[in-house]
Amino acid sequence: MKKFRVVVMTIAIVVSVGAAFANTQNPCIFYEQFYKQGDTYPPVPGNYGYHYICVSMGSVCAYWQQDIMKPDYFVPCRTGTLLKPY
Repeated sequence: MKKFRVVVMTIAIVVSVGAAFANTQNPCIFYEQFYKQGDTYPPVPGNYGYHYICVSMGSVCAYWQQDIMKPDYFVPCRTGTLLKPY
C-alpha cells in the first residue's frame, strides 16, 4: 500500500510540473512585433487582437527581436497570415 501511494504521488508531481510548463506563454508576445515586408521588418502597428490578428496557419505572421544586440535578426513569434482589419 505504501509503494502504491509513492507511485501515485510521483505521478501527480510529474503531471503537475509538466502542466505548468505546458501553460507558459511564449515570451515574444510581451515585446514589439514586426512583420516581413520584402526584405525589411517594419513594426506591426497597434496591439494584437485589436489592430491586427493572425489568421489560419502555415506561415509566419509576426516576428520579434530576441536579442537587441542583433538588430537584423528576427525570430518567428506568431504563425498565420497577418490581417489588419482597419
